[in-house]
Amino acid sequence: MRAQELATLRQIQLLHAPESDFSASLGGLLENLKEALEADCVLVRTRPSADERLSDLAIQRGDLHGLEDQIDNIFSRVSRGESAASAPESLPVWLALPMTLPDGQVLGMLLAVSARGHVFHPRQKAILETVASQAALLVDNERLIRSLEYKVILQERARLAREIHDGLAQTLAFLKLQAAQMQTYLAQSDLARLSAVLKDNYHILAEAYLDTRQAIDNLRLTPDEGLENWLERILREFENGTGL
Repeated sequence: MRAQELATLRQIQLLHAPESDFSASLGGLLENLKEALEADCVLVRTRPSADERLSDLAIQRGDLHGLEDQIDNIFSRVSRGESAASAPESLPVWLALPMTLPDGQVLGMLLAVSARGHVFHPRQKAILETVASQAALLVDNERLIRSLEYKVILQERARLAREIHDGLAQTLAFLKLQAAQMQTYLAQSDLARLSAVLKDNYHILAEAYLDTRQAIDNLRLTPDEGLENWLERILREFENGTGL
């Protein structure tokens, strides 16, 4: 039952959406924002972080219309927590806002660009500020989830090491002692004791084999067939094994 529980917890960790889904979700948010503001481009860029998969992440929808060379400078300004905007008479018109968490931490920048001289009025700026906060929360949640997954992997490795030490390693150590005993009984021609130790040795090996097969089967379990079918199979196996 304990092995089944651990196997189930392991597989639940595999149900997290892949990295591409996160980028697609954020990209969809930017696409909707671009249409709502009638902008030519909307871009999200994150600051460097320990997580390489989300460090300097850049997701863009639309054409920057010549701002490519200025992006690094704009990003540097906004990363300090300041908003930045183009001069009123310049084209394209752009507005960059920091992606800030409630605790004040700046995770990156949200940039909106209009090549048609379309100045962003206060209502649109308010929308951009809201989306910048939402984007910051999305990135922060993704980082927290991935950090949790990394910790779970380390905990699982430590648990497997303990199980091997407390289970298989102890069994092998006992079997090694029994092998030494069998050599002694054989040298002494004590066939009665040798036979008894052999029988004991066989039973222990059989149990160790079953435990090893169970561990391998648990590690092979995957929820690829879908969560509902997978959970139903887990429940059937539990019912067959416990009678509950």
